[in-house]
Amino acid sequence: TVPMKGNSKDTESSQWVKSSVGNIVRYVPSGIYFARAKVGGKLIRRSLKTDKLSVAQLRLGDLMKLERGQLEARVEAGKGRMTFGGALEIYQKQLEANVSLKPSAKIYRQKCIEALVRTWPGLREKDIRKISERECLQWASRFGKDYSPSVFNNTIGTLRHILNVAISEGARYGNPASMIKKAKVRQKNLTLPEHDQFMKLVESVRHAGSRFSQHCADLVRFLAFGGFRKSEAAN
Repeated sequence: TVPMKGNSKDTESSQWVKSSVGNIVRYVPSGIYFARAKVGGKLIRRSLKTDKLSVAQLRLGDLMKLERGQLEARVEAGKGRMTFGGALEIYQKQLEANVSLKPSAKIYRQKCIEALVRTWPGLREKDIRKISERECLQWASRFGKDYSPSVFNNTIGTLRHILNVAISEGARYGNPASMIKKAKVRQKNLTLPEHDQFMKLVESVRHAGSRFSQHCADLVRFLAFGGFRKSEAAN
């Protein structure tokens, strides 16, 4: 790599250096590669989320395709035209850039998107201005029969977020999914063992005869007495 030349803000700092691949630069403190290119006349810089140039080069094409697709969607929105798929591309980019969401939450939201598109045929190509409250209610009625209340509610929320993108881009007024009522999530009735029953369970694990029986029993007690979820316990 060699120091970048020019007068832009990126080149004023020695923290940024060019790579041997066009439109890819590296942020020295972290070693992470970034895409740096013009899209629609605007200079953008986006993380490629890797410190390996070969991987960054592979991801560059996908990123530029996504950026150009979003630009086209915004141009169409400015003309009063936007498909649901166009709004979805913008939403997915916003979702990816949202640092307040955990990676697991982003994955779950993506699954909601997949369920939404899969159960509403032709939705991606549909003119977002023509999506009506009636269509949203009809889809929700079908969807609710096959999915749990929690999945239903999160998918409804995702649909509303995507439609809000169209509103913010000026492609339509009002959110037709706002009329969909969320399903009631019933709390599970847990049947927990009494203290003596739990201690007998721990002892049965401890004396199961496995090489790790003692460790397993300790883990059971740790989870139960601490009230930890699996990820919390791992940390």
